[in-house]
Amino acid sequence: MTNRRPLLAMLLAFALIFTLMPTPVSAASNVSVGTAQELYNAFNAAADGTVIKLSANISYDTNSTGSITVSKDVTLDFNGKTIIFNGTLFDIDESGVLTLVNASFSGSTLVDYNEGTLNIQSTSGDGIEVSSYIVYENEKNSVINISDSYIAECGYIAEYNYGKIDLNNDTIACYNGVYYNYGQCTMTNVNAEVDDSLVAYNYKDSVFNDVELKSESYAFPVEDQYDDYYLTYGIPTCIINGGTFEGEEFNCCMYGYCEINGGARFVSDYEFEMYSEDCPTNVVINDADITVNGGN
Repeated sequence: MTNRRPLLAMLLAFALIFTLMPTPVSAASNVSVGTAQELYNAFNAAADGTVIKLSANISYDTNSTGSITVSKDVTLDFNGKTIIFNGTLFDIDESGVLTLVNASFSGSTLVDYNEGTLNIQSTSGDGIEVSSYIVYENEKNSVINISDSYIAECGYIAEYNYGKIDLNNDTIACYNGVYYNYGQCTMTNVNAEVDDSLVAYNYKDSVFNDVELKSESYAFPVEDQYDDYYLTYGIPTCIINGGTFEGEEFNCCMYGYCEINGGARFVSDYEFEMYSEDCPTNVVINDADITVNGGN
C-alpha cells in the first residue's frame, strides 16, 4: 500500500495539470477564392467566423453557378477585387450574417430576401453598382447596415423594408432609396442624389440626421406617408434633424407625425405643400429654412 501512494499522487498531479490547461480555441478559417465556383463552395462550407477573401476579380453567373445562401456569420473581404454578377447573388437566412468589407461590385440584385443581417462597407474601387436592388425584401427583425460606403448606382436600396435599415456616412446615387418602408429607416451623414425620393410610401418610422439630398423630383425626403396599416405597424413618423434638401417640388402627402429640427434647409422650384385636407398630419417645425421660387 505504501508503494502505491507515490504513483497515485503522480497520476492525480498529471490529471490536475491537464484539467487546468486552457482548451485550445479553433481560429476562424480564412479562405482565398478566385473563381465563381470557389466562392459558391466557400460559402457552402463556411462555419461561423469564416473570412472569404477574393484573390481575383470574379464574374459570377447565377444561372450556371446558382445563388448563394448565407446561413452562417461570414465575412467577404473583396481585398481590392471586384465581383460582377447577373441575377440575384445572395439570400440570407435567419441565422445568416453577411459582412462585405472593401466591397466593390456590380450586378442586378445583391440580396433577394434578407432574414438575417447584411453589413456593407464599400470604400474601394468603383463602389456599389446595382441596376435593381441592394436588397429586394428586408424581413421583419432583419437588419441592413451600410456604412462608409459609396453607392454609385442603385435602383433601390430596398424595395420592401419590414425590419431595420441604417445608413451612416454614405454617398449614394439611386432612383429611390427605400420604396416601401414598414419598419425603421435611419440615415445619418448621408449625401444622396436620387431621381425620386429617399423614402417613398412610409408606413412606419423614418429619421434623417444631417442628410444632404438633391432630387430630380421631391425636395422633401419622404414622398407619401401613410397610416393604412397602423394597427400592425403603428402611426408613421418622419423626423428630420438638420440637413439640406433640394428638389423640383416640395410637395408630399403626410399622415401621422412629422418633426423638423436643427435648421433643416429646403429648396424647391415650386410651391411648398406639406399637407392637404386629404392628408391630415401633425407637423412640428421647430427650426427650418424653406426657400421656394413659386408660391408658398
